[in-house]
Amino acid sequence: MRRVRAGVQTEAMVFQAGRFGISGLATRAVGVRVPGGVLTPQAVRLLAGLAGDAAFAVRVFAGPGAEVERVSPAARAVLALERRLVPVPQRVALPVVPGITLEPEAAARGAGLAVMVDLCGGPVDAALADEVWRVEAAPLRAVLAGALFTEVVLVTGGRVIARAVYDTKPLATHNAAYVAEKSAQMVLRELKRGQAGSADRSAIVGPGSALGYVLRTAGKAVKRLRKRVAARRGQFVQGFSLRLGHGTAAEFDPSTLRPVAMPPNSLWADPFLIAHEGAVHCFFEDVDPAVGRGHISVGRVSAAGITDVRVAIKQPHHMSYPFVFHHDGQLLMMPEVHAAGRLEIWRCTAFPEEWVLHATALEGTSVCDSVLFERAGEWWLFTHISRDRFGDFCSDLHVFRVDGPGLTGLVPHRLNPVVTDASVARGGGRVHQQGGRMLRFSQDNTTGSYGGALNEMEITRLDLEHYEERRVRHITPGFAPGLTGCHHFDAAEGWVVMDVRGA
Repeated sequence: MRRVRAGVQTEAMVFQAGRFGISGLATRAVGVRVPGGVLTPQAVRLLAGLAGDAAFAVRVFAGPGAEVERVSPAARAVLALERRLVPVPQRVALPVVPGITLEPEAAARGAGLAVMVDLCGGPVDAALADEVWRVEAAPLRAVLAGALFTEVVLVTGGRVIARAVYDTKPLATHNAAYVAEKSAQMVLRELKRGQAGSADRSAIVGPGSALGYVLRTAGKAVKRLRKRVAARRGQFVQGFSLRLGHGTAAEFDPSTLRPVAMPPNSLWADPFLIAHEGAVHCFFEDVDPAVGRGHISVGRVSAAGITDVRVAIKQPHHMSYPFVFHHDGQLLMMPEVHAAGRLEIWRCTAFPEEWVLHATALEGTSVCDSVLFERAGEWWLFTHISRDRFGDFCSDLHVFRVDGPGLTGLVPHRLNPVVTDASVARGGGRVHQQGGRMLRFSQDNTTGSYGGALNEMEITRLDLEHYEERRVRHITPGFAPGLTGCHHFDAAEGWVVMDVRGA
C-alpha cells in the first residue's frame, strides 16, 4: 500500500475474497501447530472458526514453545514491567472449542494434511503437510519504533498468501496480543479462500529504542489525560464537525466543502442525508458534552447549512451512525447501538422526532456502523463485529445476506470477515449505487489516530462465496488547512456531507 500525507489520491488497490481450491485440499485436512501444546487466544480463535465449518477436518499438534520476537535487553526489561502493570484487557470471553485432542508433532507425518498452520515460529519440517502456513509480524518492534500501523503477512514457502495492516496499539505487549488474535481471522479466511498471491514480504521493522518508546508512551498518556479532563469540563479536544457541499458519491471535491455552523463546544459526526417531504435532511451523531454520550440529531439541509436542528432519538446508552433509508413508503434508521448488544432498526412514526423499534437481530453481539442495501433483488448487511478482547471494530468487515429490513434469515458470508485490514475495513457511510457501480466508503485507521482518512472502495463482486473490492480514491485531511482527520461521507440529491476532525 502506498501512503500519502495530504490531498486526494487515486489508486487501484484490490481486495479479494473468493476462489476456492488450496493445493491438495481435496481431503480438507488441516493441522494447527500450537506452541508448547498451549491453546493461546490466537489458536482458540482459529480453531473456533474451523470447528464451525464442516468442510475442514482439523487436527491439533503440540509444537515447541513460541518463537520470541527479538528486542534489545533494555526493551525486554521495559516490556516485562509493562506486562505486570498493565495486563492485556479481557473485554470478551474466548470461545469454547470442545473436543480438542493434542497430538505429538510426529503424528502429522504421513497424515495427508493439506495445510499445517504453524503458530509456533522457528524451524518447521516442511514434510508435515503439503503446505506450511505461517504468520509473520513484528508487533513489539512496531510499537518500539513508533510505527503507526503493524503489518502482518501470511506466507507459505516463498509465496505471500495474504497481508493486512492493523492500527498499532499504544502498548507493545497489548499490540502483540492484539495482532496475534486478529491474525487468526485472516488465516481462517484464507483457508476458506485458498488463493495465494506473489507479492513481496513486508519490510522488516527496525528495533526501535526502549527510551524512545517510554517517552512516546508517557506523552500519549498525558494527551489522553488532557482529553479526559477536558471532557469532564464539557469540552472536546479536536472534536468532529461537519462540512457540506455539492456533488455525488462518484464525483465530489472535498476542498469545496464548507464548514457547517455548530453550537459552541459541540461534536457532530457520522452524517447521513435523506430526502423527505420535499427537503433534504441530515441525521448525525450529536455528543452531549455534559455526559460524553451520543444521541441522534437531525437538521434541514440548505444553502445556509444545516438548520432547525433537533433531537431525533435519544436513549440511555450511546447512539451514533444513524443510517437512514426509505423502504416500502417508510423511513427507517439503523443506528449504531453496540452498547445494547444487538442490531436495531427504528421506524419513523412522526418526522423527525418520533420513532419506534422496528426490528432487531444479532442479539448478544457487539456490532457497529451497519448498513443495508438491495442489489439485484438481494439484500445485504455490512457490519463490524467485535469478538476480540480489545473491543476492536476497525479491522474487519462482515457481510450477511438478509431478507430485508425485517432482519430475519441472516446468512453469513462464507469468508467472514471478508476484509481484514484496518486501512480499509471499517465503514464510513452507506453503500452508494451509481451508474451500475457499488461504492463503499470506508475509514483508514492506520494514520495514528481514529478516523484519519477515507477510502472510496468499488465493490466488483459480491455473493455468498466471493467478495472483491478495489480502492479508487484515498481522501486525506490535507484538502483544508488545520484538519487532522476525515472519516465519514454521504451524498443525496446533489448534496454531499463529510465529517472532519480538527479546525
